[in-house]
Amino acid sequence: DPELFKSKIISTLVTHKDKLVSVKDAIDDLRSDNEKPSRYVKNLGKQFKNRHGPKGVPKLKEGERLNHELRCNSNKVKARFRIYQRLQKLTRDEARSAESHLKTQGDVACLPKVLESLAKDWVMSLDGKKMLNPTPKDLLGILDQLYTKKQTQRALQAEIPAPAALSIPDDACHYHESEESLRTLTVREMARIQSFPDWYFIRSKVTTGGKMRKFEVPQYTQIGNAVPPLLGVALGKVCKDILSVTG
Repeated sequence: DPELFKSKIISTLVTHKDKLVSVKDAIDDLRSDNEKPSRYVKNLGKQFKNRHGPKGVPKLKEGERLNHELRCNSNKVKARFRIYQRLQKLTRDEARSAESHLKTQGDVACLPKVLESLAKDWVMSLDGKKMLNPTPKDLLGILDQLYTKKQTQRALQAEIPAPAALSIPDDACHYHESEESLRTLTVREMARIQSFPDWYFIRSKVTTGGKMRKFEVPQYTQIGNAVPPLLGVALGKVCKDILSVTG
């Protein structure tokens, strides 16, 4: 019931509905030292101040950031990520045609008009080379080798909010259309999207697989499973208001 969210008690949960934060607002300055942080990033630093000092936090070199080790993906994964970036420029029906081709090993053929659209910009070959305006035939040859069982992979879109953060790092790739950005997000980038301030240090291994998940929680999982700090603040205000009403 939309009217319910207008009540005084839970109105704080929709405080930001008119000023949604885009992916670009959240992480663009992490791409380069030349990029300036957005108002969102600056406000995180002001709202969540580190009152406990740097105890346990590793010393950083100039320009270095906590939990921001760039991920190294194979050429095949980079080629697939570039296709995902290109799919964001197409209509949803056109994108589905290419996605179905990728996920069925070509059993569902990609429509010719979709191949033509995808070929209007650069793509990456399987050996890691940038191909500018490939022919539809060349592009089809790349698609035929990019089969994946993953059903949720996508490229982020710079100008809209990110989808819900997941604990699996390779579910989303960076939105920026440079060869260096054909990668999954870093832990710090995911933390930014979840509204963690930059001073917050995530411990443990970056990723952990198999049986070791019983004994340690990797950094990506910690961030993906966490309650975003800004949401925590809003929920805290709701609880405070409820307690003030109930006495």
